[in-house]
Amino acid sequence: MDIRKQTRSARTTIRERKGWQKKVEPVYVQMLEYYKRVCELSRSSSEADRQEAERLKRNPPEDLKEKVRRLGEERRKSGVAIIPVATTILGSSDPDVALHDVRYMQHWLAWNKYGKTLEQLVEEDRAAIAKSSSQLLSVQRDFQDWRYGKLRPEELKTKFDREHWTLIAMGLNFGIDKLSQEDLADFADEMCGCGNKTHSPENLRKLRYRILEALQRRPS
Repeated sequence: MDIRKQTRSARTTIRERKGWQKKVEPVYVQMLEYYKRVCELSRSSSEADRQEAERLKRNPPEDLKEKVRRLGEERRKSGVAIIPVATTILGSSDPDVALHDVRYMQHWLAWNKYGKTLEQLVEEDRAAIAKSSSQLLSVQRDFQDWRYGKLRPEELKTKFDREHWTLIAMGLNFGIDKLSQEDLADFADEMCGCGNKTHSPENLRKLRYRILEALQRRPS
C-alpha cells in the first residue's frame, strides 16, 4: 500500500487547528524531529552527511532517552494500558535488553517479513502449518546471513511500509492510537521522515488497523 498515492482533494491542505498536537505526547514529537533529521542526512548525496546520520542513529541524546524512560515509568505506575510494541517486535519489554541479545534479530525479522511474532511462527511450525514452517526457515536463514554480514536489514523487503510503519507503531503508546484518520494524516504530513507532505488519511487508517491487529494476535 502506498500511503502517498491517494490525493486529499476533500481535505484542506493546511489546517489552522492541529488536532493531533493535543493528543500526541510531546516527547514523541521530539523523537520524530530527531528521526527526521537522521532521515534527511541519510538521503544526502554527501558521504559526510550519511556518516553523521549513522552516528546519530547509534547515539541518541541522553536527555531524550531519559524523558522516554520517565514517561514509561509514569505510565506503568499509573496503571495505563501499554500496547506491547517492543515485546512483540524485539522479544523483550526492555529494548536495551533485547538489542544486546543477538537473538533479537530473529524477532525483528519475523515481525517485519511476515507481520507475526517469532513465537507465533514457532507455534504454527509445531502445529505442522506448512506455510509457517517455510516462513520460519526463511527467518532463520536471514538471521544467519545477517549474523555473518551478508544481509543489511535496511535493504530487506518488509511486510509494512517501513517509514509509515515506524511512525505509527512506535507512536501507539504516545497517542497515535487515538487520532482520527484526518488528524493522523495531518500528523504524518508534518512529522513523517519520508519527506512527503501529502499523506492519505484512509491508507494511514488501514495501516494502523493492520498493525494493531497484528499486535493483538501475539501469543499470551
